[in-house]
Amino acid sequence: MKSSSGLTRLEAAFVVILIGVVIVAGIGVMRRGPASSPTPSQTSSPTPEPEVQEFKMQNVKFTVKAPPNTPEKIYIRFFNALGYDEQFVELTKVNGYYVGNASLIEGSLLSYVFQIQPGLKERPWYRDTEDPNIRYVFVAPALGEVKETIIGWSKQPFSPPQGVLKVIVLDSSTKEPVFDATVSVAGLHVGTNARGEAIFDLPVGYHGITVHTILGEYKYEQREVLIEANKEKEVKIFLKPAKKVLVEFEVTSPKDMPDSGVRIVGNHYRLGMFFGGYSFDFYLSRAPVLDEKDGKLVKKLEFYKGTYLEYAYTVGTIGNGIENVNGKAKVRKVIVKEGLKIKDEISSFRTDQIEILFKATPPPDHNFKEVVYLQPSPSTGSDIGPMIKMPDGTYRTVRYEKPGKEYLYIYAHGIPGEGGEIIDPQIDEYRKLIVPNQDIVVEDKIEKWMYWERYETKTEVNRNLEITQRPEMIIGQFTFDRWSPDFLANFEGVLEDLKAHNEEWVGITQITDLVQIDPKPKFARWHAPWEDIRQAARMAHEKGLKIFVLGIVGVSGEISDIMEEKFETGNFTDEWWEAYYEELKFLHEALAKVAEEEKIEMINVPSVSNYMWTRHCHVVDKKLNEIVDQTRKIYSGYLYAPVQFTECITHFSKLDFLDPGISAETLGLDDDASIQEIKEKFDELIQQKAKPVYEKYKVPLILWFTYNSIDGAINGKHASEPYLSVKTNYTVDMEEHEKLLNAFVQAIAPYEFIQGILGRDYPFFELPGEPGPYFR
Repeated sequence: MKSSSGLTRLEAAFVVILIGVVIVAGIGVMRRGPASSPTPSQTSSPTPEPEVQEFKMQNVKFTVKAPPNTPEKIYIRFFNALGYDEQFVELTKVNGYYVGNASLIEGSLLSYVFQIQPGLKERPWYRDTEDPNIRYVFVAPALGEVKETIIGWSKQPFSPPQGVLKVIVLDSSTKEPVFDATVSVAGLHVGTNARGEAIFDLPVGYHGITVHTILGEYKYEQREVLIEANKEKEVKIFLKPAKKVLVEFEVTSPKDMPDSGVRIVGNHYRLGMFFGGYSFDFYLSRAPVLDEKDGKLVKKLEFYKGTYLEYAYTVGTIGNGIENVNGKAKVRKVIVKEGLKIKDEISSFRTDQIEILFKATPPPDHNFKEVVYLQPSPSTGSDIGPMIKMPDGTYRTVRYEKPGKEYLYIYAHGIPGEGGEIIDPQIDEYRKLIVPNQDIVVEDKIEKWMYWERYETKTEVNRNLEITQRPEMIIGQFTFDRWSPDFLANFEGVLEDLKAHNEEWVGITQITDLVQIDPKPKFARWHAPWEDIRQAARMAHEKGLKIFVLGIVGVSGEISDIMEEKFETGNFTDEWWEAYYEELKFLHEALAKVAEEEKIEMINVPSVSNYMWTRHCHVVDKKLNEIVDQTRKIYSGYLYAPVQFTECITHFSKLDFLDPGISAETLGLDDDASIQEIKEKFDELIQQKAKPVYEKYKVPLILWFTYNSIDGAINGKHASEPYLSVKTNYTVDMEEHEKLLNAFVQAIAPYEFIQGILGRDYPFFELPGEPGPYFR
C-alpha cells in the first residue's frame, strides 16, 4: 500500500518508544455482507420466529432497470445484520423492467443485493469485484414502490455513470446542514460534508436515496430520484431529529450455558457495528458484554427512538458461538421506542459439535484495559475473536468444533496481529488441541507477550550533550492501530502506557481507500466513524495528552497495479489529478471540522501522490493550496504534511510542520556499528535531506524514528515489517534499538529547526535507566 502521510519545551531529547502496534487493515473484522448460500430455487424462506414486537408488514413493489445482458429472471436477496439470509424475491421481466413484490417490516432499514445466482451479483459501480454491491432501503410507511437501476453484473461490461446527483441533507428544525449523515445510493455510501452535501456519479435511470446517521440521532429518510444523461440533479432531504431513550435488556441464559460471558452484537454503533468505507462492519471487541444480576443477564443501552435493531447473543464470535435454534443463527429484531424493556430467553449456544471453553490467564504485567484474542492458526479454519474478561482475571471464550480436529491456536493481545504470546522455545509455535469426544475446558497460562520486554539501559548515555533550545518540541508515540477494527477498545490502555512513560502526544490514523480510477477517481468514505475520533480525542485530553490525527490515502490490490501501470505509461491527465484532489478536499474538510470541534491539536493535509508526473505539478499545487486555505478557515490547530516532492509545490510553506522523510533510510552500517558511527550517519541524513527542506520552506520539521534495527535500516525495511504478522521469526534486538535511538537523539540535538520526534511500532523499554538533567 502506498501512503501519503505530534508540543512542548526540549529539556530532554530522548524519546521513550513505547508500544509495538501493527499496521493491519481488516484483521479481526467481520465485513458485513451476505453469507454464501444456495441458489434461490434451492432455498425456502426461514420460518419466522417469535419477535420482541409485533411488526406491521408492508408490501413493497420493486421495479428495476437492468443491463441488456440480463436473463429473464433476477433476484433480490435480503439479509440481516449478521449476514444471514432473510428472504429471496424473484423479479421477472415485464415491459423491459424487472418487477416483483416483497413483504417488509415497516420502519426497518434493510440491506439487500441484486443477483442472478450466488456467483453472479451486481457489481459495485466503483470497481469490478466479487464483493456484493450492498444496497439499503428504509421501509417508510408510505413506501409503496422502489425504483432502482442496476449498475452491471460482476465480471461483465457495464455502462459508466452518465449523470450527477447532489444530495444536501439538512436538519428539519434548524435548517442547518447535517454533517456525516450516510447517504446510500446505488450501493455507494457517502458521508455528508460540513455543508451537508454528498455527490454521486450515476447511470441514467431511477435510484433510491437512503439517509441515516451512525447513532440514529435523526430519523431515517427514503427518497427517489431520476438521473438523466449529462445533467446534475440536486435533492434536498430534511432529517427529523430523534429522541434519545434508554433500552433495557434482561436475558435468561439457557440451562446449558457455558461458564463464560455473553456479548450482544447487532446493526448499531452501540452493538459493535458501524458503517465503514464500503459497508457495515462488525467490531466484535466493542460489542457490549451483558452484566450478571440476580440470576439474569442485563444491560442498559442508549439508542434513539425509531432505530431499527437487528441483534444476536454470542459466547464466541459471529460465526461460532452465536445463539441458534436447530442449528440456525437466531437474529432478533426490534424498533426502539420509549420505555422499551426487552426480555429475551436464549435458546442455546450449542451446536451438534463439541463445546470448548477456553480460559486464559494473562501474564503478570498484562494491561487489563487491552483486549485478549483467541487466535487460531490459518490452517485451523476457525474465527479469530475477542475473549471476555471475567471477574477472576481470566479471559474466556467458547468455540464449537468437530471431535478429532487438530485445533492450533495462540492468544494475542491489544489488536489482532500486534503481538501474540511467546511459546518457548520457538516464537512461531502454536498451542495444539485435539478436540475430544466430549465437552472440554481448556485452561492456559500465558507466560509472555511478544514485543513486551522492559529493558534496562546498556549503552552509554552522553550527559554532556548540548541541546539547542527551540520554541517547542513534539515528543510522542504514533499508534497505527487506527487501521485496526479494535482501536477504541484498547485506546485507554494505550494512553495509560504513554502517560506512564512521560509521552506528551499520541497519534492516530484515519484512512480512506482509492476505489475507482476511471473514468475519474473516487475514494471510499473515511473508514472510522467520526464518533470514534471524537471519543479518542476526549480520552487523550482527559489523560493530559495532545493528539495528532493523520488522514491516510490507501492504494492497494488491483487499484495499486492499475495506478502503477498508468504511472509508468504517463497515462494521467491534468483533469484526472484535479478530480483526485477535489475528492481529497471533500474528505479533509470533514477531518478539519471534527478536529476543530474536539480541539485536536494537529492534523495533516494531503501531500503529493507518488504517482504524479512533474508535468501535472501546476494543477496539483493549485489544488493543494486550495485544501490548505479551506482547512485554515475551519481549523485553528497545527497543520502537517510529509514532503515527497518539492520541485514546484508551494503549499508546504503554509504549514506548521513538515516531515522530510528520512525514516528507514539506508545507513550503510554493520550490525556492530558504534553509537558514534550511527550518529554520524544520521548527521549526514539530516544535512542531505532534512536541512534542505527546512531551508526551502522555512517550516520546522518533525522526524519519525522508525528504524527497527541497524540491519533493517541498511536493507530499507519498513519499520513495521516485523509486526505485520502475529507469527514471525523476527527477533527484537533491544540493544540495537537503544543504540539507534541514542545516536538519533544526539544527532538532532543541535538543530533548532527539528521540533518533533514521533516514534511508532516499538516494544516497551526504559531509556535511560536513570535520567539526568537533559534526558527523560
